[in-house]
Amino acid sequence: MLWSKQFYHYVVKDWLEGDPGNPPPHAERKLGRNREWTHLYNADVISMPDKWEYPWYAAWDLAFHCIPLALVDPDFAKEQLTLMLREMVYASQRPDSRV
Repeated sequence: MLWSKQFYHYVVKDWLEGDPGNPPPHAERKLGRNREWTHLYNADVISMPDKWEYPWYAAWDLAFHCIPLALVDPDFAKEQLTLMLREMVYASQRPDSRV
């Protein structure tokens, strides 16, 4: 896990709308599970157990990975947990800032 740090960039609004100048995405994309998270903007380094097997992150999974990671890099492990908690709290809020 020490060598599997990955920059994770995911902007839900951009993903739903597609890239300018390219054909629009399929209509099914706007029905996906993250469609209501248009305020979510991820641009962070995240520890991934395997970049090929995990092209996404799961907060619950990463929390377990932070246990052994804390033995060798406690500061980074704490940053990862803080990041996931921040994103979970932020994502659970409505765009008008209500939780």
